[in-house]
Amino acid sequence: MKYIRILMFIFLIIPTYTVFAKPENMAVTLVEVRNDSRGGIIFVFQVNEKIPKSDLNNGFVQVQGGDSYGLHCNQIDESRVQCSTSKKTSGKNVVIGFAGATFWAYVPEIKPTNDCYKIYDWDSNTPSGWALYGVHCQPFAPEDGDEINWNNPYLYPPYIYWYSSAPQPSWCSWGGLGPGYYYYYCPD
Repeated sequence: MKYIRILMFIFLIIPTYTVFAKPENMAVTLVEVRNDSRGGIIFVFQVNEKIPKSDLNNGFVQVQGGDSYGLHCNQIDESRVQCSTSKKTSGKNVVIGFAGATFWAYVPEIKPTNDCYKIYDWDSNTPSGWALYGVHCQPFAPEDGDEINWNNPYLYPPYIYWYSSAPQPSWCSWGGLGPGYYYYYCPD
């Protein structure tokens, strides 16, 4: 059984050399493998020349003892190509075929985080105008303008709340909340 797996692995790799026409002077180096909480599985390659568009999406990622997935790439500049693949490769040893080169790598798992942020809304009955209505926890750090659909138990139905890292939204004249919160309404 072990020899059958080795033969199958070899047969999977051989076609990559026929798909790509790697020029003699082309150098491809895998420089980074990451698992972004928002961007998925990312491979970054350093190249010494422009990769033809026809070759950018002909790569593959083969999970050790498992499935094969496509590699979707774009050339960022003359020396960098960034590729993405299925999140199913997370936490696995993989073989990557790109531009006629083969690489072995480990795809890290996403490190779970549980960042929690306060949720505020306008309330004219409070001195500052802000009322803390709850807390929202999520597995990644938000960016300014990110939205959540949150069910405020006092203001039915669910509303969209926006994230802000500023002490207060720039268009509001009332007191700040400190950095990092979701808010729904600004009366100004």
